[in-house]
Amino acid sequence: MAIGLEKSGQKFLWVLRDGDKGDLFKDEGGGDHQVKEVQVASKDIENAVRMLMNSAEGHQMRQRAQEMSKAVKASLMDNGTPFGVDSFVAHIRR
Repeated sequence: MAIGLEKSGQKFLWVLRDGDKGDLFKDEGGGDHQVKEVQVASKDIENAVRMLMNSAEGHQMRQRAQEMSKAVKASLMDNGTPFGVDSFVAHIRR
C-alpha cells in the first residue's frame, strides 16, 4: 500500500494503528509470488489515488466527503457544544 501511495505522487499522512504489536516489516517468506502480488496491489493503489485526486469523479467524491464531514460535525454538537469529541480524539490518538 505504501508503495502505491508513494508512486501516486500525492501527499498523504500515514497513520499506523497497533504498530507496536509486532514487526510491520517482517518477511513472511512469500518469495517471488508475494513480490508480484505487492507490485500489482501497489499499482492498483497508485491508480486509485491518482483517480481520486486528479479526476472530476475524484473531485465529486472529495466534495461529498466534505459534506458528510460537516454533517457528522453537526451531529456531534449538543446545544452548540461538542458532544463526545473528547472520547473520539482520545480513541484515535491511541
